[in-house]
Amino acid sequence: MNYWNDEDINKLEEASSFKDIAVVALDVQKRMGDNLVHVCGPISTGGVGNRDENIVIFKKTIKKLISQGWNVYDQTPFEIAIRRLRKKGVYPVDLLEDVYRPLFESGIIKESFFIYGWESSRGSCWEHDVLKSAGIKITYLPKNFV
Repeated sequence: MNYWNDEDINKLEEASSFKDIAVVALDVQKRMGDNLVHVCGPISTGGVGNRDENIVIFKKTIKKLISQGWNVYDQTPFEIAIRRLRKKGVYPVDLLEDVYRPLFESGIIKESFFIYGWESSRGSCWEHDVLKSAGIKITYLPKNFV
């Protein structure tokens, strides 16, 4: 089931900070209920070295986990707003602190699946440390998962 609605997308289009994105992220997350899982992996750094190809792998991973019955929080709708804000010079670390830390600390995410090669991404390494500190279960996906 897709938990994103038109209002969420409109708010992302109007977002002027990563904190604005975080509000939408938490709203979507709350609608999804319990036993929520999250996917971590390279997007802007690391992975195959290309943001668009990394996103394809990310989406395939999410789709496969959903097909296996997992309640997966899909954060890929953020990407358009994130790219727009980064072009305006908003510092990427703010993305991690303002969007992802509140998601992880909300207590709603119970497990995080790490895409093979996650260690090549600065953001994924940050997520790994925060998730471990929050006591969220971490599962490392094999290279041939998707």
